[in-house]
Amino acid sequence: MKEIILNINEIIKPLYNFKTASAVFFYISIYVFLIPDINTKYNKRLKKSEDITVMTNSTTTIVVPPPEFVKPKIIILEGVDRSGKSSLQQAINKVSNYKHIVVDRGPIGFKTYCDLFSRDPQLWDNYDDLEKHLAEIKDVIVIYLDCDTKVLINRCLQTGHEILDYTLHKHFYKFYFDKSPIQKLIVDTTYKTPEEIAQELKEKGVL
Repeated sequence: MKEIILNINEIIKPLYNFKTASAVFFYISIYVFLIPDINTKYNKRLKKSEDITVMTNSTTTIVVPPPEFVKPKIIILEGVDRSGKSSLQQAINKVSNYKHIVVDRGPIGFKTYCDLFSRDPQLWDNYDDLEKHLAEIKDVIVIYLDCDTKVLINRCLQTGHEILDYTLHKHFYKFYFDKSPIQKLIVDTTYKTPEEIAQELKEKGVL
């Protein structure tokens, strides 16, 4: 009986050693071949991003999100015609690499034009309700584009746009903008290009 047990142990021992060696070889293979390959590919992606900082030593790669990272927002651009909303929308998309949902005009503008063009009062009420819902969302911001009236008229002449009563339009627009419960800010588009404004918004942490 003792000889049989010894023989069984002699059979099991090589199998156990083989399993152990296989497991060790498997993990070494992952560490030597797979992880460096993943790190190499991931580092190439990281080098293309300004939003991630990489700290490396001889064995590991640590990815650290920078403190200035800005989450995606819903950005509503408001302002009278020819104030530069569409151009700023394109500039924001470009400078942020299309991170944010940028909308050309929202509830404030639609409420304004309900008043200016005597539209159905029920529409005004619906836009007002939408505005209240948007105000409850943390990452929604309204950017009002202000611009000198003479410059607005000149832009109308250059583009063939109808010259509006900008004094009246600005009055209504500013009234509803000031009353809006959504977080908001104002930018002046009179003498700055859309690209300059978008870059400033990015540097201030808005984008």
